Order: sequence, then structure tokens, then C-alpha cells
Amino acid sequence: MRRRTVITGLGVVCSAGGDSTEFLKTLQQGTPALSRLNEPQIAQYGSIYAGVVPEVFLDETILPGEDRYVQLAVRAAGEAVEHSGVALSGYGARAGLFLGTCSGPMRTIEEIYRRFGTDGRVDDPQLLRKKQYSNAGWLLARYFGIPGPVCTVTTACSAFCAALTTGADLIRSGVIDVALVGGADALSLTTLAGFVGLKAASSEPCAPFSLPVGLNLGEGAAFVVLEELDGARKRGATVAAEVEGYGLSNDAWHCSAPDPAGRGATTAMKAALADAGRTSSEVSYINAHGTGTEANDKAETKALRRLFGAEGVIPPVSSTKGMVGHCLGAAGAVETAATLLCAGQGVLPMSVGFSEPREGCSLPPVRNCTTAWGAGSRWLKNNFAFGGNNASLLIKNGPPEEHTGTVERCLDEPVVISAAGVISAAGIAPAEINTAYFEQSSPHVDREVPAFGNWPVCAVPEFDNAAIDRRFSPRGMDRAGLLATAAATLALKYGKIPDRPSVRASIGYFMSIAQGSSWAEREHIGRLFENSFHIDQIHAFPYIVPNAVTGTVARALSLTGYNNTFCNGPGASVTGLAAAWAAVRNRHAEMLLCGSVDDLSEAGLYDCVAAEMDGKEFPVLGEGSVMLLLEPQSKALARGVAPLGAILEVTFASVPPNLSDDLLIAEIETVLERHGIDERCAIGLCITDLQHRFHDASGRFSRPVSVIDQTENGWMPASQPVYNALAGLVQGSVGKKRCKKYIIVIFRLPQGNTTIILLEKSTIRKSDGAND
Repeated sequence: MRRRTVITGLGVVCSAGGDSTEFLKTLQQGTPALSRLNEPQIAQYGSIYAGVVPEVFLDETILPGEDRYVQLAVRAAGEAVEHSGVALSGYGARAGLFLGTCSGPMRTIEEIYRRFGTDGRVDDPQLLRKKQYSNAGWLLARYFGIPGPVCTVTTACSAFCAALTTGADLIRSGVIDVALVGGADALSLTTLAGFVGLKAASSEPCAPFSLPVGLNLGEGAAFVVLEELDGARKRGATVAAEVEGYGLSNDAWHCSAPDPAGRGATTAMKAALADAGRTSSEVSYINAHGTGTEANDKAETKALRRLFGAEGVIPPVSSTKGMVGHCLGAAGAVETAATLLCAGQGVLPMSVGFSEPREGCSLPPVRNCTTAWGAGSRWLKNNFAFGGNNASLLIKNGPPEEHTGTVERCLDEPVVISAAGVISAAGIAPAEINTAYFEQSSPHVDREVPAFGNWPVCAVPEFDNAAIDRRFSPRGMDRAGLLATAAATLALKYGKIPDRPSVRASIGYFMSIAQGSSWAEREHIGRLFENSFHIDQIHAFPYIVPNAVTGTVARALSLTGYNNTFCNGPGASVTGLAAAWAAVRNRHAEMLLCGSVDDLSEAGLYDCVAAEMDGKEFPVLGEGSVMLLLEPQSKALARGVAPLGAILEVTFASVPPNLSDDLLIAEIETVLERHGIDERCAIGLCITDLQHRFHDASGRFSRPVSVIDQTENGWMPASQPVYNALAGLVQGSVGKKRCKKYIIVIFRLPQGNTTIILLEKSTIRKSDGAND
């Protein structure tokens, strides 16, 4: 059986308590922790309630000066680590940190607009760093001594659950042994204004599935410590629960509204049960997403009725949001904490504020805080989000039992890259990606991109949409959505995937981006500050969430399968590729599109890179999108597709930047030795660490190594590492006479956390312009 994942630590801070003990007391009392806001800026909105964390719960001497959601996160994470008793630093790079957030640094972004004007431009390096969605993860990893993978997941309100799936997949796959996983979000007035503008907010304390209709926002953070079961037992840890299964999906329906039939939500729940080898009859309780809005509550009710069948008995259902509000990216984390804490007392968390079922929401509610858990100990945790993202976890409370499910092992054959679609300053990749594409010596250099003034950038030249696909329509897409959809369309076409929704429904889709949407921030936040928070338009608000581009591609191509978004700053595509490999290995999707996108239409790209440069020479920025199709080798071959290459290993290393590069060289050579790759093999090395700290070390390897670097087409923050790797896979000589059969992809950030991916190049037909 595959490695099992258990929860050994828990920490939380929210309006109902500054730690787990205080939160449990409030849960046992069953009282709401919502208060009326008295902010003068939003007085025109009337009565507004929210779950606000009291200042006494925070200690701003820890990570001083950081955004409020970082302060919330570090408190909850600290409690989880202490509760677990785990020594994270003792695991080396086999410990990781996975953070889910929706609004992330929104309070910092608001401060920038408040101080520097409505165009949102700022040159302060510290503010540039703080406004990056990836910043909190790196801060927390450094604070807790976690040198392994650091991943920021931004699937809006399902972010915690989606982050947990990535950490758990890497544990299952044997890449790491322990993960600190959490969700964190702080209350933001511009986010609140967005929900008011959408007419989704309630003027009274909310009551999901009941009356009044509408949501209250909340803020908070919660973290869990995930461990591999045998390791947890070996160190004598107390196991609170086991994460048995999980499922992700996308509605491919609307940028903010759920599919009214609840099909995507049902898909996620069914996937969670199938992943665990369980059936719906084994579910004893459902902690619902339950926002309180008309559309969300009705869609979730339909999804649950579809899951349990017309004649099936739905187990008790409750939503924690009636107590603490909707904590956005932290919602799943706080709600998971609530359920685990109540389960420890043998009771279910109640639906605070519930009076009577609303029309279309007839589910069995938990009406009081003393309702006994009843038979069974398995429960579903649901969260659904803007961008169409859905997530569901199946958790079993208490000590693990001997497994009686039908869970398969991790995939026992190679995961291959069977096709790719590429859009860059070099143009559109031809049907057979070849050497000529990557050896183009004259990229499209543009000095007229408005966001960059007279700064030279490598822009994607205008292209004919019909050249991508005759039915491809860019209508309603922003620049990032256009580039990503074009590359994804090409990857599916070259992978011989039929253009039928029934086929594409089984294809997973992971998107990696470097930063949030600056155009939506300017349109929404800038106009709010210009107009004293009076709402004159709301069209941009749903696109502030960083997973908006993921939803755009999913809707355009009917991608309703396993779905996630990573916002990891420079090098994000490496994180996404590692997560996608683990997802395919764990059989979440038969095929999975793994992509990234960078666009020059907004200055946010400049801000993201500037935050990392630390005074170094600034690169010429580029734009583009790279989409890889990942699948088991046997599936590609059965379809008559010759893979570009195979992913042999994903691993992580910790090599502090102030130490010798010899340590990183040793790590890489250890990976090669594990696979029997001897000194006679020439290796292609994709080094994309932004500041080029490692480039000169290539000559110190014990074997022939040449650097693969395609930055002459512009430095694309998210896409560059995988763009370089693809060049290595399709070029016969990688700029040299000797063929490179193996490609090492490396990305290292200033913190020293390093991702290493080993690829083996497959035989490429002579007609593709490359040697075998």
C-alpha cells in the first residue's frame, strides 16, 4: 500500500479563540463570534458583520512589520508544531511547508494604493517583497527551520484543502516525511467591498443553509502537521486523524458563481472517496462549505443529494461559518480544526445561527453543540471557490486502523511528458516542437509595452488565433488567459486528445504563476480608493484571486478534472511540475496538464522579479506560457504518442546560499548515482535561480555538464525553469555536439530551498530536427 498520511498537530487562531483551547470553549458554547464593523470608510454599506480576530490574540514581536495574515499564520503554525512535538529542522529537506491563501497580502496591497496612488506603483523593496503571495510561505519556512519544499496555493476559498493535497501527495510518494500545512487570510476592506458589490454579504449575522441569506467575512489561520504514519508511530506521536482521501475539480462554469447543478462539487467529493477506497455510506458527517449565499448553499445541497443518491440518507451537515464567518483561504483550515476539536469531545460542530432550512437547502443540520458524533468516524470537508475550484477531504478521526479500503499503490511506471504547447517571444511552437524554435536568435524585443515604459522586454508577437485552433476564441480573456489557453490548446492537440468535454473531463490541470493579478487590483482597489469606497463597478473583483487565470483556461477548454493553482513567485513552474508529477503518481488524474504563464501587460511581473533581485543586475523580462501534458508512460504509448521525456525523480535539497556550491553539486551527483547515471553520460543542466549564483559551478562536476539557458527570449519568472527544461528535451545537442540524454532542472531561491527534477529524454524522431 502507499504511505499513509496522518495529522499529529493542530493550531488555530480566529475570532472565536486565540488558540485551540479557547476555540474549543467557544465551539462548546455554540455562540457566534461575529461583530459589527465600525470602519468609517464602509459606513455607506450599512450594517456589516465579520469575524474579527482580537488584537490580544496576536504577538507582533514575531515577524514584526509583516502583513496581518502572516501574523495570524505564524501564531497558528507555532501552536500546531508545539502540539505535534515534531522537530521540523531534524528532517532536513524532507520537511515541507504548504500554505493556502485567498487574499494573502491584500492589506499590504491596500496600503500601497493608499500611500502611493491609484496606479499601485511602488519602488520600496520591502513593500515589493511583502506584496508577493509567496512571501508568507518563505517567511514561515525560515522561521520554523523548514529547508524542504515551500508551496503557496491560491485556489481562493478552497486553498487550504488544495494545499493539503500537495503536501500529502509528496508524503505518499516518499519525497518528504512531514509537512506543515495551513491556511491564512486577514480581513480586507476592499475584499469586503467586492462581496458587497456582488450582493453576497448579509447585513445580519449569517446562517448558512438558513436565514438570513448572505455571508459574513472572517479572518484567521489554522495549521496541521501531516506525517507519514510509520514515522509518526516511530517517534511516539499522538495521531489525531488520518487523511484518507482527497479530490479536486473545476466547475469550468463561471469566474465567481458555482455551477448551479453542483456537478463540480460532486466530482470532488466522489474523487475523495475513490482516493480512499471508501463509499458514501461510510461518511458520518459533512463539514460543508456553507457560505450562506443563495447560489453556493443551493449548489452544495444539490451536490450532496447527487452524491448520496435520491434514496440515500445524508449524514448530519453543518457549516462553521455561522460562528467565525467566511475566512476565505483559511476557511477549510479553521473548519477542519473545529471538527477535529469537537470530535475529540465526541460531538459535532453545530451550525450556529441555523433556524429553519432555506428553500432548496433541506439538509440535516446540526442544531446544537451537544449533538453526539454517532456511529463511524469518517467525514468530508468541503470547500468551493471563485475560479470554479472545488476541494474535498475525507478524514478519519482518532488513531489509524488497519486499512480495509481498496487503495492502490502509487503508480509503478514512469510519468512522462507526452506533449507540450509553448508560446513565447520566439513565437508559437510548431506542431513538432524542434530545435529551430529554441535556437531562434532574434526574439521579439519590444520597448512599447505600456506597463514598462521604455524598458526593453521580450514580448509575444501577435498571432492568429486560428493558427492555434479554428474554434479558439479569446473573447473575454485577459492577456494571461489568452497566452495560457493558447499553450494549453496546443499541448492537447499535440497529445492527440479529442476535443470533446467528455474526454477532457478526466484531464487534470495545474497552473503555476509568479504573482497575483495587478490589472484586477488596479481596477478594483484603485477605483475604490478614488471613489471613497463607493462601488461603481464590480467586474474586476472576481479576477483579483490569483487562480482567475486557471478558471479562464478551464472554462475555455472544459477542463473539469483535478485542478490546482500555485503562486510561488519566480520559479513557480518547478513547484507545479513537482506537484503534478506527484498527483499523477497518486492516480488523481489519468492525464494532467501542467502549465505556467507570465504576461507583460502589467507591472506586477516587474514587481515580482524586483522583490528577489537584492540589487543584482535586472534581467530583460519576457512573457509566454508553457504547458506540458503528463501521464503514465503506458497510456501515452497506447495512444500512439512518442513522449518527449520521463520524470525520473523529484527531490528537494537545502543548500544555504552563503555556503559552497559544492554542496549543491554533491546533492545533484547523488541523484544521478541513484539512477545509475555514470560519468560517461553528458548531462544538460537547467539552472534558473534568477540571480545566476550557480552558473559558474557547472565546470566542477565530475562528468560533462552543459548549461541550458533560454533567457535570450526574455526571463519569464514563473515559466523559465520548465521552458529551459523543454528546450533540453527537444534539442538534440543542447548547443553542443554531444547528445544530453538526461536533464537536471534546478531552481534555488535566496533562502536556499532547492528543487531538483531529473528528466530522461526519450527518443525523438529525426524529422523533429534532433538526434536520438
